[in-house]
Order: sequence, then structure tokens, then C-alpha cells
Amino acid sequence: DGKAAATMTKKRWLLDMARIHFGDRPIAEITAIEILVPLRKVEAAGNYETARRLRATIGQVFRYAIATARADNDPTFGLRGALTTPKVTHRAALTFPQEGGRTPHSRHQVIERIWPSGPSGHPASRGDGMNTDPTHPLETKRPTRFKTR
Repeated sequence: DGKAAATMTKKRWLLDMARIHFGDRPIAEITAIEILVPLRKVEAAGNYETARRLRATIGQVFRYAIATARADNDPTFGLRGALTTPKVTHRAALTFPQEGGRTPHSRHQVIERIWPSGPSGHPASRGDGMNTDPTHPLETKRPTRFKTR
């Protein structure tokens, strides 16, 4: 349905964790307590964000089942506060102090600041706005011009 392959792979991975516990039973027979079992297992491993995403993904499946008349309710709704909230670690933003603390708009601006003449030392511009350095491990093409807003 227009989703990226990586997104679909992640959804399948999450649903496979739950499928082990639910088996091939009809979705209408699955209760909130049964959904809590795989969620607690993931949570016990310390993967709090994964447990929350698993609950959300199971909820999406139940909402689809309700829309297609395969289930009557979404038991994940009652499990909203049942999981441990992951602790958020805030990080300081990267800034350019010489320019009044302006934050870079892209990783390309950070790389340009680190390597003003390009990563291999030769002049950065080829004239078409793109730099190419096939020997550099992270960047193969890097713009020398940026959009201004």
C-alpha cells in the first residue's frame, strides 16, 4: 500500500513477535491479557520503545479487523498506560558559534565545515554543484550549493 520495503520489513518483524503467542487463532478471540504477554516479554528485555511500537502495530491490525468486520473491539486501547515509558535523553544541538549560534540545516553543511576544501583536499567544486569523491567512505556526492529559505 505505498509503504517502503524497510517499513514493511519492520512491521513483519514486530508482528512475528506477537504471532508466536497468538498462533493462527481468529483475531476476535484474542484478548488484552493475551496481547500483554508478548509486550511484557519485549519490555522485560529492556526494549521499551519496541514494546510500544509492537502495541501500536497490533492496534493497527485490530483496527483493520474492526473495519472489515472480523473483530468487535481493539483490546490494545486498554493497554495504553500498561507499558513502561522509555526514558528520553535530550542532546544539545550542533551549532556554529562563529555565526551567532546558527544550527546547520543538513549534514552536508556539517561536512563542509569539517572539510572546507572537500574530504580529499582538492577543490570542492566541479562547477555543476556536486562533489564526487569515490574514495570517501561516507559521501559519494555532496552538494556545494544549498537551498536558502
